[in-house]
Amino acid sequence: MKKTFVFLFLVLLLALSAIPALAEEPTPPMPPSRFTLWGTVTAVDATNHTFSVNVLIYRGGRGAPPTTATLHTNQRTRFAIHTDTGNVPGAFADVAVGQTLMVNGVRAQGNFHAQMVLINAPLPPQLFAIGGKITALDGTAHTLTLEVVRAMPPSLGILPGDSVVITTDENTHFCAVTTQGQPCTPITFADLAVDDHVMTNGAVVNSAFLARQVTKLPPPPQ
Repeated sequence: MKKTFVFLFLVLLLALSAIPALAEEPTPPMPPSRFTLWGTVTAVDATNHTFSVNVLIYRGGRGAPPTTATLHTNQRTRFAIHTDTGNVPGAFADVAVGQTLMVNGVRAQGNFHAQMVLINAPLPPQLFAIGGKITALDGTAHTLTLEVVRAMPPSLGILPGDSVVITTDENTHFCAVTTQGQPCTPITFADLAVDDHVMTNGAVVNSAFLARQVTKLPPPPQ
């Protein structure tokens, strides 16, 4: 009886070994994500009810922001036109090359589906976060020049090694981190020095980088 059981067990093992390995499950698609973008219209396809834009500002979603996008619309997409006196109803037919649009929608499986389109939309202030080493200070203009180490978002077009002038004003908050993980201690513009490493964030206003906060960082390890 024992020999018979061992024999049957070996036969089962051989049968199982002959079964081909199951193929790996395909990677599931990323779930849909909401987005808001501002862009300039480069093409309109009235047949397919799509339009293409050069992306100026992109918020939301996952991964790197796109530089271009084709927006899909349908009968549920809402359109409006921005005017000096307020927004008025619009339609797909009002979209034209050269316009600046704001689009709210959903990104799914690589496609951009527009839910709301505002034509001739004004651009909001571009937010930024820039870190680097101070190479110059101007106490009169309250500016600091940075040799950039990192900059976000990528749409700013600022690369490591670039030089950027950061403007501060009475609303800018200054603080210093002496040890990683410790609270930020309040300081002033006068406490900054050339070769200090800082992280700044704020908004681009009239082409100037206006800092909302400047954080002086601990010296990098040698």
